[in-house]
Amino acid sequence: MASPFFKIMLLNDEKKLDITPKFDNRLISMTIEDNNGFEADTIDLVIDDSDQKIKLPQRGAKLEVTLGWSADNQNTTINNKQEVILGANIKNIFNITQVTHSGAPDIITIRGASANLSEKFINKLHERMYDNITINTLVSTIASTNTLPYRCSEEIGSIKIFNVYQTKESDSSFLTRIIDEYGGGMSIKNGMLLVFKKGQGITVNGKAIPPAVIKRESGNSHSYTINNDSEYTGVKAFWYDYSKPEPEQHEIIYTKKTTNETNNEINNETNNEINNETNNETNNETNVSKSETDDKNNEDKIKIIRYVYATKESAEQAAKTTMEKIERGIATFSLKLALGRPDLFTEMPVRVEGFKEEINSTDWTIKKCTHSLSRSSGFTTEVTLTIKP
Repeated sequence: MASPFFKIMLLNDEKKLDITPKFDNRLISMTIEDNNGFEADTIDLVIDDSDQKIKLPQRGAKLEVTLGWSADNQNTTINNKQEVILGANIKNIFNITQVTHSGAPDIITIRGASANLSEKFINKLHERMYDNITINTLVSTIASTNTLPYRCSEEIGSIKIFNVYQTKESDSSFLTRIIDEYGGGMSIKNGMLLVFKKGQGITVNGKAIPPAVIKRESGNSHSYTINNDSEYTGVKAFWYDYSKPEPEQHEIIYTKKTTNETNNEINNETNNEINNETNNETNNETNVSKSETDDKNNEDKIKIIRYVYATKESAEQAAKTTMEKIERGIATFSLKLALGRPDLFTEMPVRVEGFKEEINSTDWTIKKCTHSLSRSSGFTTEVTLTIKP
């Protein structure tokens, strides 16, 4: 028989103290949120203090928390249906950010966050310009300035950027904006800054992440939603070469075929037709002033980025990234699993089985993952999935 287990270590001056026994008979619930992007992972611990014998922990204290399943042997199953993944545990370091005592009955709620970022990185504003460097070099420079260990995937790290300005922005805000513009994501895991290509199912070391399989029978409930952004067939971005002033700006229109849809052809009065390539991706440069009289029906389906980029390459990348975001947001799928899945984490590719064909045939990526352990419900997992670009 398998059963959930947890372990809590107090980190103090690089020393570890196992404080799990203090929680064994007092833990009411534990909730760990594994968030996508630069949003910190969080933990909530609710502790029974009905006898008022628990001392309130200090804010800023560090806890190393592990959550998973334990069993006598590797062949253990739950309800003779699902094999427990014993080697996969949720493990992260959290800084206590909030402590609440409430009652009656008396309980202590401890809230923590995984990110331990300095005030300088988050709040100090800078004026800088970066030109003709790779994203990896940019990440390395900013991480070094803020004494942050980091890892950057080769796929996004090798991208070159030109004429990028950090204007009265903090390093965290600036880096988030640039990485997002090139279709990347960032997160803080175990005190390390990770930079990766969103939705690709690849680790920062370049290794493919095997897709997880979630079957309908393993879930308590699910929700599938399609939103109106699916009406967009393209994205328009503007660019202007400030080093060679011209009377007018230029535009880039980027279109991409979405799942089970035919890509609409976009025309404008300059007779610059956007040709559908075999991979259904096209880029076309036209003149802004002449495209303002585009057919209204087509124009309504083009999402416009109002910001003017300094280079054609930057505009193309921004349009492409925005289109990918639209496609990822066309549908979302949320599931609550009756049994905890410690092997699931954000950015992991997922296949689902036992639902509608439209759902089963979609390549999904985990956007958010919440693991919960409680006296009433045991160990459960909730996931939010978006379409893999």
